Amino acid sequence: MQNIALETAIPLELIHDNPFNSRKFFEQSEIRSLADSMSKVGLLNPVKVRETDSGFELVHGHRRVRAARLLKWSTIQATIATLTDEELLLVSLIENLEREDLSDYEKALAFRRMHDDFRKTEEQVGDLVGLSKAAVSNYIHMTKLFDEELLAMDPALRKAMYSISEHHSRYLSRIGDAEARAKMLKLVVSENLSVRDLQRMSLRLRSWFGPLEEMPLARDQEAGSRYGGAEDILKIRNLLLAEFKLPKAGDFKRFADFHDFDNGFSIYSDFPPFRRIVGPKAMAKERDWFDTIAPHLTTRIRDIRVQFFADTALATLYVDQKGKVKGRRVKNVLRGTVLFARRGDGWRIVHEHWSKLGE
Repeated sequence: MQNIALETAIPLELIHDNPFNSRKFFEQSEIRSLADSMSKVGLLNPVKVRETDSGFELVHGHRRVRAARLLKWSTIQATIATLTDEELLLVSLIENLEREDLSDYEKALAFRRMHDDFRKTEEQVGDLVGLSKAAVSNYIHMTKLFDEELLAMDPALRKAMYSISEHHSRYLSRIGDAEARAKMLKLVVSENLSVRDLQRMSLRLRSWFGPLEEMPLARDQEAGSRYGGAEDILKIRNLLLAEFKLPKAGDFKRFADFHDFDNGFSIYSDFPPFRRIVGPKAMAKERDWFDTIAPHLTTRIRDIRVQFFADTALATLYVDQKGKVKGRRVKNVLRGTVLFARRGDGWRIVHEHWSKLGE
């Protein structure tokens, strides 16, 4: 398969990235950390390259080469391999898989390339990497969440793809509209939602307005429509404001009325316990927050944004808090995601997720 030459020093200016590299995304913080290590102990393992007409292409060692360039090295130790394009892709893929060094999206792109460019069946790809045909098919399907044109126009969306798992993509693929799917993907990443979180949200959305594939385009407060006009936006904004004003007034009955405690209300919070709480336990947690925490905080709400999915609304906001709770001074900026369901001519909160900014 390959013929490895003796190790030799190769000028960095002659080394180019592997066009078949399975890894597509490199964290600059990792490169800087590696450069710091290499500056102290040197290069512990040579990189691997193959010779081309214009110099050399990396087989593996992309981060080491980037770190060496950051250190302004002129050469780097390398071994030279003789590889075909197909072998180059396979070696890169397997070595990264052995180090568990690839995101699910990077695996998906590599599997699709083996399937499309090198005419490997999904079963043959699976045999090469130790996965079932069904698993390979699920990975390849991940690459169909968004077309390349949309990813090229939205770098943040492309970057988000590297942060989710193949299991996340299965539920995201059920959202028929690409714009709504993109917004949900970014929400999953920004809120660090697990597959179980996304599954639960998907099931709830389907139970309210049918299959997710039929979900209409998300609309925000600038748009307005029968799915969420100015009146609905105002109602939701008032509910969000009341969430923090009512504890000062001690009116828990009214507070409870706009939460769907009887239909599976759930909450994640930056206040202990740090886990999802559902039903009566969620109501008890909200009561404790209402009675013992919220009255002692001064709160400012900002940047409320509301999106509508038929009879469901998703609000995001920031909350600035300060005060003294149980003898401890508190000064937080919270990021909130609140899910609403239409109930009659009003709205009720069915899920809340609160996290400190930066976490």
